[in-house]
Amino acid sequence: DAEGVQKLYRVDHTNPGSFSFDSSFNDKDVVGEFQITTLDLFAERHGWFESKPLIALFKVDVESYELHVLKGAKKLLKSGMIENIAMELKHDQAKHVTRDIVELLFESGYDLYMHGGIPGPDKKVLKSYDSATDLSRDVTNSMYGEIGRAQSELQSHHDLVCRLLLEKKKQTT
Repeated sequence: DAEGVQKLYRVDHTNPGSFSFDSSFNDKDVVGEFQITTLDLFAERHGWFESKPLIALFKVDVESYELHVLKGAKKLLKSGMIENIAMELKHDQAKHVTRDIVELLFESGYDLYMHGGIPGPDKKVLKSYDSATDLSRDVTNSMYGEIGRAQSELQSHHDLVCRLLLEKKKQTT
């Protein structure tokens, strides 16, 4: 959500794609320090807010750093350039973080379209939401995916994820 230098942590030695800038992993190995920017600043520097390119799919896979990325993309999310967002929420994420993510996306004009577990979003969402609070409650109470479920109910630790596909709300005139 801010430009600057961030440490990158190796989250899980058994997973070659498991790295995060999230400081909650500060007990893990530091891989290096990197200059990062926000998506809003990147879009601004490249003139996207003037040229308005269409972004069909925006995939967020940043190992517990989702809220930071989305906060740094508020203007881009509200611009209407992004049609669909694919992301996952993990079971061990604090409920208030999940709530903040869902509310930020809802308030930016996105509806939950599909959800699922490890195979990806494969179940269409039939419920329509009028408030971010209601959607957030259902996501954090595991109506979609496995967030909030007891670990004993699940087949493996890989089931402890909720994969979401959101789409930009259709404008009505």
